[in-house]
Amino acid sequence: WFELTLVKFQRSLLSNAAIYALANFSVAGVPLILLPILTRYLSADDYGKVGMFTVVSSFLFVIVGFNTHGAVMVRFFDSKYALPKYVSSVFLILLSSILVTLALIAAFPAPLQSLTTLPVSWLLIAVGVAGCQFVVQLLLTVWQCSDRALSYGVLRLSHAITDSVLSMFLVVGLMASWEGRLSGLAMAWGV
Repeated sequence: WFELTLVKFQRSLLSNAAIYALANFSVAGVPLILLPILTRYLSADDYGKVGMFTVVSSFLFVIVGFNTHGAVMVRFFDSKYALPKYVSSVFLILLSSILVTLALIAAFPAPLQSLTTLPVSWLLIAVGVAGCQFVVQLLLTVWQCSDRALSYGVLRLSHAITDSVLSMFLVVGLMASWEGRLSGLAMAWGV
């Protein structure tokens, strides 16, 4: 009985690890897959804007929500906390930090635009993207803690496919330049 249980556990562990690895590699691989195609349609300046948007949204991801999705993982296994109340508090923190960040961008548009070389409208979109990234990361964290590797993998893979298809359509099909790539990225996170 013990050996059979151990074998089932090992298979489950390997299966889940493979799903997590495949899903995460697919998301990381999207920029690599898109690179040869997009370099034909985007100038160096366009790629600079795409890179700057990625940096800004990654920076904002750290700010919005204050990395509280990591705390949800800790609280998930602590039975003395009511997880739904904790998660709703995390969403309040996220909403508050998004509003403060939007207000700061609205208060200092010129210096931020000068620093990032991105139009203010794209800085505001970056806040929305960071908020969507946070919500997705929170969901992925809960699924990972709940041992729902398949749901985790499906979400990550569908995001990667949505990002690449929308970006290719907008940049190659509609010739939307850097704004097409960023629109594809933003819509993929929104979906």
